[in-house]
Amino acid sequence: MKNKKVLLTGATKGLGKLLAQEFHKDNYDVIGTDLYKKEEVSQKALDNLTSYYQYDLSNNKKIGEFVKKLFTDHPDIEIIINNAGILDFRFFDEYTDEEVLRTISVNLAASILIVKNCYPYFKERGNGKIINISSSSSFRGFETGCTYTPTKTGLNLFTESFKKELVILKKKKGIDITINNICPGRIATEEYLAENPKINPNTLISHKTVYKKIQYLITSDKNGEIIPIFPGKLKREILKKEIKRFLF
Repeated sequence: MKNKKVLLTGATKGLGKLLAQEFHKDNYDVIGTDLYKKEEVSQKALDNLTSYYQYDLSNNKKIGEFVKKLFTDHPDIEIIINNAGILDFRFFDEYTDEEVLRTISVNLAASILIVKNCYPYFKERGNGKIINISSSSSFRGFETGCTYTPTKTGLNLFTESFKKELVILKKKKGIDITINNICPGRIATEEYLAENPKINPNTLISHKTVYKKIQYLITSDKNGEIIPIFPGKLKREILKKEIKRFLF
């Protein structure tokens, strides 16, 4: 049997690098993208990737051309993981207009445009899996979150909306495409731990927990799921109330 091919954005650092590692262990072919030149990427990260493509997702206008190149080289991509994102938490008046627009471009617009441009290839084949990495921050506003949280909330609502179109498509034509979101809290990546050496590890989420949720969505027929992942029982109960307030 051929290995499944997964397109993973933001594949060379943070959560993306760790997800690529897990996919590689499970014998997936990982088509990785990131904004860095290949010579700027560590060999350890490259070893987990079948192919690597440099692209800055803030360049929204040429995402269609980029996706066309990816599917020309790898027409059998079956799974899309929209992982790339900008995490930047400051008070709102500390951002320039350009910084606000870049966060929106990468975190929200790029993910939507990747889905839009992958969609025709999945429709032609008759199936496909789309998984967006959102955030637990998408359920609640907080200080320093004015640029980040709206992008993740928007990604959740996009997924909810597009799922309804995919349900119609499946009923009419039998085409089986699904889209789901995973919304983790703070993740124990190398970069985060280096920047926050005094952090309580019990407040962080393992990348393996995120990967297990991804595998659950890949192997199930779930569609339109918005799955929060919270560390710690007390925090989970508090945030469940906030999610309920947001949704209802």
